[in-house]
Amino acid sequence: MVTNRNIFSASRFGLELAASLAALYPGKIDFDANTKLIANASVIEALKKGTDPQEAAHTGMDDFLKVREKYLIYR
Repeated sequence: MVTNRNIFSASRFGLELAASLAALYPGKIDFDANTKLIANASVIEALKKGTDPQEAAHTGMDDFLKVREKYLIYR
């Protein structure tokens, strides 16, 4: 039950759920079929390897932040 929507992270919940399902049902979760949902190939590969979802969430984040920097209007 979500009791505080301001601190709830739907994306983090999704990664935790995906990792839990993959652990419960090894080989039955097709992460590649969810490419549009997850939208990050690095995160998908991390989940396939069984990386902790907290770490997977930060996979490729440094690269993203570098690319994003040039598009920020206010710094």
